[in-house]
Amino acid sequence: MAKLRYVGSWSLIPELSFYEQGAPPDAAEYMIGFAGGAVHLSISWTGIVALIRNG
Repeated sequence: MAKLRYVGSWSLIPELSFYEQGAPPDAAEYMIGFAGGAVHLSISWTGIVALIRNG
């Protein structure tokens, strides 16, 4: 199997981030994994209140 280039975890650096709407979270971690033939994505944000709209 080919090596997966984008599997790993990344931490947000809020002071270097640009957000078009609202402030960035105080902290965030993004994780991409691969197991059982499927890609798994996990996003963890702290210090922000999110408004989710559908449609």
